Amino acid sequence: MTFERLSTAYPENGLLAFNMANAYGAQADIIPYTGIDWYMTTMHTQKAARRLFRQAPTLTSDADNNSRSMANLGVRLIKAWRLVEAYDYYQMSLSYDQTNVIALTGAANILLHYASIGIEMQAPFGE
Repeated sequence: MTFERLSTAYPENGLLAFNMANAYGAQADIIPYTGIDWYMTTMHTQKAARRLFRQAPTLTSDADNNSRSMANLGVRLIKAWRLVEAYDYYQMSLSYDQTNVIALTGAANILLHYASIGIEMQAPFGE
């Protein structure tokens, strides 16, 4: 039984949603990057991955899985150059697990990118 059929049969399973999201992300990454054409070719696959990464934490209370889902969603958003959204999801990931290295380095890289082009990001809530 494929992940797609399993996730359809068990839509309330957060681990299946997480794994299916990773599968969609990997499927998109297999296609060689060719500039804007890559975004058009992988658009539906990327969208499915992002939807499932967002959905997974609503289906489970497993903090590790939820942190990984939010961090992996940040990675998918980085690939789409949606940096501010990626930063937000990295922060959500850290709310589940403050030691998630993917979220920590992803957020730091976004801040470094903005600093390198002269844009300051404000800390949330005036911290």
